[in-house]
Amino acid sequence: MIHVYATLLLSISALTTTFLYLWGEYTNRDSRARPYFLPATLLLTVLIAFITPAPVSIFYKAALSLGLILSLLATLLRLLPGTPPVVEKAHLVIVLTLYMIAFAALHPLKWPTPWLLLLLVGAGGIAWLLAPTLAELQISVALYGVILLLMLWQALEVLVVTGQLWSLVLFGGALLLVMAEIFQGFDRFYQPLRFSKVVVTGFLLLGQLLLALSIWGPNLNNLFRLV
Repeated sequence: MIHVYATLLLSISALTTTFLYLWGEYTNRDSRARPYFLPATLLLTVLIAFITPAPVSIFYKAALSLGLILSLLATLLRLLPGTPPVVEKAHLVIVLTLYMIAFAALHPLKWPTPWLLLLLVGAGGIAWLLAPTLAELQISVALYGVILLLMLWQALEVLVVTGQLWSLVLFGGALLLVMAEIFQGFDRFYQPLRFSKVVVTGFLLLGQLLLALSIWGPNLNNLFRLV
């Protein structure tokens, strides 16, 4: 039970640092501590992944833990003056690929779920709206979009195959990561969106937290009973 209570405490702490960071962004108040809430949240999320005593699989725990560490490294690099945004995106591409592989390892090889059609229709609609505004970035954004689609598809397959609480948490985390990138894409290439930075960062942090919690697998029910 000590791991359950520790995970609950770390989750509450991660939600608190997330709120403090997002509130600072929303109010635009100048604070020396605000930039450090972002890596602090990811550090707490990494600890949640590390202390999981009986993960759904060792490979899944290792892949997600590595992805979270890379995400933490990217946020730390953001604190260095002059770090270009492409550095963080490069880390995120690796992270999303790791997540995709980890999700694929959780379900057997089979025909794709029919629900994949909804993802394809949604991806096609987004591509139709953004393509005219991308100019020379069309190929790069298209490849990035394919990685996002594949990652979300594999998360959907896990949900369809298992149909359990932990797989729903897994899919929710993956969906939040994809929504963050879609929101950022529309803000940059289609039209500016209000509070885009707050929404994007919030989705990314909450998505990573949900994925870390999904490592618990079926044992996640014990954590939610306490909540």
